[in-house]
Amino acid sequence: MAYWIKKILFILKNRKFYKNNISFNIKINIVDNLSLGKNVTILDGAILQIDETSKITIGDNTRIGYSTQLMTYGGNIKIGSECVINQNCILYGHGGLDIENNVIIAAHTIIIPANHNYNNIEKLIMYQGETRKGIKIESNVWIGANCVILDGVTIGSGSVIGAGSVVAKSIAKNSIAVGNPANVIKSRI
Repeated sequence: MAYWIKKILFILKNRKFYKNNISFNIKINIVDNLSLGKNVTILDGAILQIDETSKITIGDNTRIGYSTQLMTYGGNIKIGSECVINQNCILYGHGGLDIENNVIIAAHTIIIPANHNYNNIEKLIMYQGETRKGIKIESNVWIGANCVILDGVTIGSGSVIGAGSVVAKSIAKNSIAVGNPANVIKSRI
């Protein structure tokens, strides 16, 4: 039996993750850097890749869908309470990802709080480093399927991001934004 499965079984036995519905077909590489609230559901195929200096925190009553990946890459990922992260989403932590409460993220969405530098034409892009500003998604936000959320963005509370949108700049509270790049087309108030 793999080391991580033994560690999960030990933790579940000792009630560290009390009242959680965690599938045994998930991969968590550093359990000690994972903090789960009550009634968290993590479904089959999910991957939680945590660096030694990073942390993933998931609030009460949050659901992580099938085959969703949470990968810290040197930053932290914080997901609030009552959130739904649907199947096949990829959430990176590079510069920090902060998702507040009551957020719905539809399937196949990618959130990446980092960006490659590319200004030096004499140097390969892969060796030019990254910027890591972070991403914040405030409470009561709905992000449609197949969206991409880019580094440095804040999505204001009460906002809706239409399916297939690429969010490259911050979105004000209670806005409806769609497109590539995402533009506000309407206010909810």
